[in-house]
Amino acid sequence: MYWTKMLACRPDGQTDDPADLEAIQAAVDSLGDFKLKTAADFKVVDSHQNTTHLKRLQLLSVKEQLYKHKVAFNERVLAMRRRKEEVLNSVHVALARAAELQSQLPASLHIPLPLRPQLAEDENPEAVYQMSDAVLAEYRRAAEAAAAAAHQDPARLAVAAATAAETPSEGTGATTTPATTLRRRSLLRARHQGAAVEGVVVHRARPVAHTSQTDHALRRMTEIRTVFARDRELKRVDQLMEEFDTELYDLWRQMVHIEYKLKNGDLRLLTRFRELMLVREFEKREAALNATLQERMLEDAEGQLSLSEVTLRFENQKREQEDLEQRLKDLAKEVTSNVPGDKYAKFLLRVYRRKVKIKPDTKKDEDEDSDSSSSLSDSDEDDSDEDEDEDEEDAVQETWDLAACPPGCDQQLYDWVADMRLKRQVTAAHLGEIRVGHTPLERRDAHIVVCFG
Repeated sequence: MYWTKMLACRPDGQTDDPADLEAIQAAVDSLGDFKLKTAADFKVVDSHQNTTHLKRLQLLSVKEQLYKHKVAFNERVLAMRRRKEEVLNSVHVALARAAELQSQLPASLHIPLPLRPQLAEDENPEAVYQMSDAVLAEYRRAAEAAAAAAHQDPARLAVAAATAAETPSEGTGATTTPATTLRRRSLLRARHQGAAVEGVVVHRARPVAHTSQTDHALRRMTEIRTVFARDRELKRVDQLMEEFDTELYDLWRQMVHIEYKLKNGDLRLLTRFRELMLVREFEKREAALNATLQERMLEDAEGQLSLSEVTLRFENQKREQEDLEQRLKDLAKEVTSNVPGDKYAKFLLRVYRRKVKIKPDTKKDEDEDSDSSSSLSDSDEDDSDEDEDEDEEDAVQETWDLAACPPGCDQQLYDWVADMRLKRQVTAAHLGEIRVGHTPLERRDAHIVVCFG
């Protein structure tokens, strides 16, 4: 039977354990790449960042909690006041019952009864603003009397005086408070008790008839019961007072605890306010830093763009310079290969290397020509050095004019060499211009690389 119940309670294989499902959900929620707070790539989650809005909400939350604590304690104080009024009513009833029972006892068994406790004036402050119709009527009569006195109307003064004289008790009753009413009742009851005592004394002063022993025993039993009932009412008064004192002590302890909470709440409120000021200042700094960062990022992007442009232009000019240098080498090789190795070969090579000004506009063009002519390849300079040595040795060719074809030389060959010389000078001038413009470009490129590289 036991195993049958156990097997009946066994879940099937498709049912999951709720504890396992909660554990899996907690693992999924907390799953992530957690980094140390000291790590360089650590970033605070947006929901956990201290923002001005979050600190303002925390500040309002602390204020709301303080308000709730104050409201809750005020409600307990008002409940305690209502409890005191109930206790006072019960005490008044018990004291009235005790006074009534004591009035039935002989004077030898009387004991002093406690005074009736009343609410203090500061325990009911809102009673000042509670006006009854009788108080308003009294105020109306006083206002009418004052107005009649101001206008000096004897008839109205007489009517107001007569009205006040006819209803003196109403005015007195209208201005009475609960404490005054209770005090008046106690005085009336004391008078009644005094009258009863006097009656007892008068009755005892009269001649008393002889009573039997049975009547004396019955009277004694009645007195004992009355004393017991009176003492029971007085004990009930003491019990009510003790219970109220205990409740009041508990409320006082709660007040001390609430004051501790309120002081801590004030400290938290001050802390939240300071945090709000700090976070607001941090957000201002962060906004300024973000603006500066955006400007620097924009400058960096512009610098990278300028760097790419300068690099591209530099590479193009460098490639063009290499092409021109290679073209000069090709021209020199072509002239050397096409000039025959006769006695005019040296003269034609001198004609090819001759410096001729091509439409000089400024002095800068002459400098560029001199730079371009001085920037020939090493093989051309070596050839020129050898040709100069040979020219010194050959005095005959020194007398030939390089601007004219010498006798016996092929005119077409001379013109072709002159054309090649012109091409060489144009290419060399272009190369000089590129080299002169390339130097500041290299400096700018180096500066950009240092700044943005």
